Amino acid sequence: MKVSIISGSSREENLTIRVAKAIKNQLIKRDNVNEAVLLDLRDNDFPSVGRKEIKPGTLSPYQENFIKSLKESSLVFICLPEYNWTTNPELINIFHQIGSKNFKACFEDKVFATAGVSHGRGGRMPCIQLHILLNKIISFIDAYGIVSPLLFESHETDKNIDENGNLLTNDLYNKTFLRFIDYSLQFSFRFIKR
Repeated sequence: MKVSIISGSSREENLTIRVAKAIKNQLIKRDNVNEAVLLDLRDNDFPSVGRKEIKPGTLSPYQENFIKSLKESSLVFICLPEYNWTTNPELINIFHQIGSKNFKACFEDKVFATAGVSHGRGGRMPCIQLHILLNKIISFIDAYGIVSPLLFESHETDKNIDENGNLLTNDLYNKTFLRFIDYSLQFSFRFIKR
């Protein structure tokens, strides 16, 4: 199975990259994961919706790689920063840009799993907001993708994961994080046929 992991913050110093790296670190240890690709929004060049619509054949290298990775993945982890109980508008913009029949393969036959990332206590609201958007897009373009009901809230992320994505010493955090990874993989195996 190929898995994509989106680090959904465009800030240079961000915590979502820590969670994304931690997910990748766990996935490469699994026999049932052939490839885990990290997609970092710090390099994002998707134009704003309403200013320019992206189209196949005219994509930048970053856009091409992002879309190709989603198309080829059976499971997509999305790590979402929390800004004032919402998520990064750039991440929402990307899904609006690819949320059309032109890019249906980005949503077809895959499971989306979300992790909300916070410096303090938080992370649930960005996941719920993205669940609504993903479900709407999947329905609108008549795709057969699914959003996993289990989300992960990464509280006090800088105290629980280091810069390289290594889990630190909080046993409860680590147990909940590993449960999220296991659940997402098992959920994907139940619904995706590749």
